[in-house]
Amino acid sequence: MKLLILRENLKQVVGIVDRAVSNSSSLPVLRNILVIAANGTISVSATNLELAVTATLTGKITEEGSLTIPAHVFSAIVGSVSSEKIHLEKKGNSVLVKTDNYEAAIQTIHEKEFPIIPKAKNTREFIDIDGNLLRSAFDQVINAAATVSDFRQELSGVLFSFQGDSIICAATDSFRLAEKTISHAQYQTNIEKGFTVIIPAKNVQELIKILPSGTVRIHVDQNEIIFKNEEREIVSRLIEGKFPDYRNIIPTSFDFNAHVPINELLEGLKLVHVFASRLNDIKIAIADSHKTAELSSRETGLGENRYLVPIKGEGTAFEVMFNGIYFSDGLRSVAKAAKNERAFLGLNKSSRPSLIRAVEDKSLLYVLMPIRQP
Repeated sequence: MKLLILRENLKQVVGIVDRAVSNSSSLPVLRNILVIAANGTISVSATNLELAVTATLTGKITEEGSLTIPAHVFSAIVGSVSSEKIHLEKKGNSVLVKTDNYEAAIQTIHEKEFPIIPKAKNTREFIDIDGNLLRSAFDQVINAAATVSDFRQELSGVLFSFQGDSIICAATDSFRLAEKTISHAQYQTNIEKGFTVIIPAKNVQELIKILPSGTVRIHVDQNEIIFKNEEREIVSRLIEGKFPDYRNIIPTSFDFNAHVPINELLEGLKLVHVFASRLNDIKIAIADSHKTAELSSRETGLGENRYLVPIKGEGTAFEVMFNGIYFSDGLRSVAKAAKNERAFLGLNKSSRPSLIRAVEDKSLLYVLMPIRQP
């Protein structure tokens, strides 16, 4: 195989597929990327067996073929050389990388050992959606997913539920819940029957980084979900299991509700968190006047602090305690949907969940369970 490729194009593509490269020591070929030149197209792929990414680019193909090359070495070379063009040539068990003033011979693994990248079996049914919109939806819910859950894998994933007239993305770690609704007017589809799948949260984190802009076509098979356009294809495995039925825990009534300034509330949470305990607990006290909310935290042997946030609300005066990090995560997610920099805050006493959403955009909900006060 002999190729001549523009360095900037190659650098961009390698940076994209590198998100799926594995550090596996048991299967060394997963630390390589696969390059295929055939039918006038150059494709570059990587997989960790959970996520597979393929991107195509243009270049001069003198001789068709395929090869694998260690990702970390190749990425470092492509990112460091200054020449405009890069030559790639396969010779025996090595890959030659050349520019006008640089040459490297890199030992490789035969391309036949590289895993087969899954392809969509059912391409007749699809959803077409703007990549930026989908990336934003994932980004607004990902913080609520559990980092690791060996006993309940579904909590380590993001729900992707097609319901005909809407798409719902949701995540929960059982202490908080984020739900984003995408209306039918924001996508096109020929799928008539609804479906629900769970995408691993770690794969969603990569999707947020590498989903292309413009229209993205989605195909769903039994074990995979595929996101693709003309130049990029991303395949994620799915998590088996049933996502928790969370609808009943979304509160519809509140002991106190208010419109609050998001940035000022975030600033206050950041300040009072300095004195938070290992539980990251922060108390919110609603004054009798309903004009201020007092944020406070204390740590035995260290001290305590308070911060007042102006609010405009209605309900009863009371105190409630939350995990400050979770509360801040919810506000930041809502801030991405809020147009007027204010959020709706619905608080409840005792063990009932509270709710945060944008004042105008009700497509994103963030539900938060309180910490029981001693």
